[in-house]
Amino acid sequence: MKLFRQVQLAAAVGIFLGGLAPAQAVGVLVKPDRIDLTARPFQSQSVILLVSNPALEPAYYQISADDWSGRVRFNPSEFQLEAKGSQLVSATIKAPWHGSIRTQLSVVARPLGSAGLAAASGVKVPLTVSCPRGFWPAAVLIGLVVCLAAAFGVKLLSRRQSGRSNLLG
Repeated sequence: MKLFRQVQLAAAVGIFLGGLAPAQAVGVLVKPDRIDLTARPFQSQSVILLVSNPALEPAYYQISADDWSGRVRFNPSEFQLEAKGSQLVSATIKAPWHGSIRTQLSVVARPLGSAGLAAASGVKVPLTVSCPRGFWPAAVLIGLVVCLAAAFGVKLLSRRQSGRSNLLG
């Protein structure tokens, strides 16, 4: 009797799980596989990415930056691709005032109209934007020193003039 109940339970679980669609994943291919840029401070640069669907079924794609999302914009950022289809995506990146930023661009693909659990697949594209220091920090420092020296000189001059007027008056 105990064996019969175990067989019934196994059959019920098999029928239940057999009626569900299996987990699915779709393909994604991105070129270039890495982006390294050098830019002037606060300069925006654009890069073109080619996103392809190597799978035999259509898929929905989303692209985003893992970090520094305020500095990276995509056009389009979401789109659908047919089987074996491709899409050009423009990524516009704003450089920092100096130093570099590093992040990953995430391209995620999800199957369309799948029943059951649909697993997404994706690709990470490393992005580095370097902004050489150039003369910016030195120019800011020199400007600050000149302004402070001018303010100190004006203050010193006004004290001398007020001291002379006290001696004369």
